Amino acid sequence: MAKQPKKDLLGTIVRGLRALDYLTTQPHGATPKELSRSLRWNISTCYHVLNTLESEGYAVRDAATTAFRLGPSVGRLAQGYSARFALLPTLRPLVVELSRTTSENAYLAVLEDQEIAIAEIVECMQPVKVEKLHPGYVENLHARALGKAVLAYLPWHEVRAQYIAHEPARLTRATKTNPDAIHAELETTRARGYSLDLEEFCEGVCCVGAPVFDAQGTVVASISVSMPTYRFEPAQADRIRAVRESARQATRTLGGDLAKLVLA
Repeated sequence: MAKQPKKDLLGTIVRGLRALDYLTTQPHGATPKELSRSLRWNISTCYHVLNTLESEGYAVRDAATTAFRLGPSVGRLAQGYSARFALLPTLRPLVVELSRTTSENAYLAVLEDQEIAIAEIVECMQPVKVEKLHPGYVENLHARALGKAVLAYLPWHEVRAQYIAHEPARLTRATKTNPDAIHAELETTRARGYSLDLEEFCEGVCCVGAPVFDAQGTVVASISVSMPTYRFEPAQADRIRAVRESARQATRTLGGDLAKLVLA
């Protein structure tokens, strides 16, 4: 869902959070000068922000390189965030197993509080890195297999009102942005029981997703795998079977009755 920008914000906190966001994209760390160039901040501001993050454990400094990396306090934040997903402890083993059996990145998204958020990412030995995706990511549902797998089982008027922007973002040449085209694909997804992302979210990456239902037959989550397009094309049928079976197992784990669901 699109969020309206707020005006009553504290600039110092916003800067600290933006610095943290930047550090998440720099696994080897970043110096104050690099942060300054990237965010176009005054160098002294960068020093103050990074030193503050370090003092609170959200960043650590490499004495040899002077680069700052994410600190242990970020891990506690991540654990606290993951704890909000009640289904995660139950379904995480299935996502881990899906990644192991397919040798691909596997994902779990959970529908909670009217948001479809990524709750878990399990990377394979040779992962395809999609920089934008992280636990908590809720955007661009129209272009992602995880999102489509859930949206297909929600009323279209609800999808349009809450989950699909008035003008959906075109992320690649393959992204569908016309509401009628998106609606048609969701209908197809529901009919066949799985979703596809064919380079719609990220060039060169394809994904397969499938829905997870609870004991009441309500869609509550989705499971997917992602892979480079060159690996997807020869293995498409196998990947679809693996993802659907993982989603079926997840549904059974939650007490769902597969015989009552349309999972053709």
